[in-house]
Amino acid sequence: MSDNNPTGVTRFSFAGRSVVKLAPPPPAPPGEYEFAVLPDGIETRTAEASDTKPDPIPYVSYRIGLHNSAEEGKKDKVVFCMALIGLNPGKDGVMNFERPSGILALSQSLDLGLPDFEVVERPTKDGTGTIKYFNSEEVKTYLKSCVGVTGKAVIKVEDDIRKDDKGNPLKKNTVGIYVARS
Repeated sequence: MSDNNPTGVTRFSFAGRSVVKLAPPPPAPPGEYEFAVLPDGIETRTAEASDTKPDPIPYVSYRIGLHNSAEEGKKDKVVFCMALIGLNPGKDGVMNFERPSGILALSQSLDLGLPDFEVVERPTKDGTGTIKYFNSEEVKTYLKSCVGVTGKAVIKVEDDIRKDDKGNPLKKNTVGIYVARS
């Protein structure tokens, strides 16, 4: 029978229903893990412009799977990562892509050779300067070329921006450093 000839039609009301709150899975314990870049979730994102950051720089989000991190009968843990592609130093003077968890360290851990990205330059909204960053499409293409290649990373546990029912921050995994191949 096809959907074009229904035998009966009723309506379902969501009145009186509520969303079931499920506890997120616990993060992997801190330590060194083998990992691989996962094929899904590689995308360009940009933060919302604000008074304090009127010219947000895009970044490329990606995910890595931590090998042998699964609890019995479960899947390996996944870490959500950001490739910060701006050519601006942080408050400490270090360029984001040169940080131990940046795209340069990722490429050294995977031993795929160093990437070569086009630099995009655009004027600031107030017209007083320019903003430079790597071409996000090229960064995405590079990250897609990394899918399935194994590297090592030191994973740490940090507070998430999300909170539990009692107002306590949830925990999440982040990359402390990508370990360069020797």
